[in-house]
Amino acid sequence: MLYNSASCIGPDEGELVNQRKLAIPPGFELDYFSAGQGCNLFTCKGFKIATLICYDDEFAETVRHVAAQGADLVLVPTALGADWDWVAEKVMPTRAFENGIFFAYANGVETQGEMTFLGKSVIAGPSGTEPSRAGSDPEILHAALDLPLVAKAQSRLPYLADPGWLKLDCQ
Repeated sequence: MLYNSASCIGPDEGELVNQRKLAIPPGFELDYFSAGQGCNLFTCKGFKIATLICYDDEFAETVRHVAAQGADLVLVPTALGADWDWVAEKVMPTRAFENGIFFAYANGVETQGEMTFLGKSVIAGPSGTEPSRAGSDPEILHAALDLPLVAKAQSRLPYLADPGWLKLDCQ
């Protein structure tokens, strides 16, 4: 079996996690890759960090799952096509806001065959702000992440705590 995977390497510890892509989108990837299972969080510089890969983060459920596990920051390597700009521009800051967490979304900018990648990488804050946003050219993003902002956002808007009362037995 082959997996689309991302490894996070620490400054001293070597590999901190190797995350396998959970959601394989329709199309050519299904011919090559198997879906992974579960998310492993790791700690670095006081942050509990989860990694989701590309299509994984487009599902509110996967982001909510890692946030409920305690993730303060979600790292997302992706290869988002230019036709999907609204995902990078709207969905990613919304996922950060919904869960009161930081999001670091890194997208390619090149063209491979007939596929052109969007760029528009973003670091989004727990209140949906964008401390750093890339354009469509290669660049490195920087942002100071203030860990107490996660607790502040989650206490102000307790979406993570609220679903227990939500009864969705609709027919």
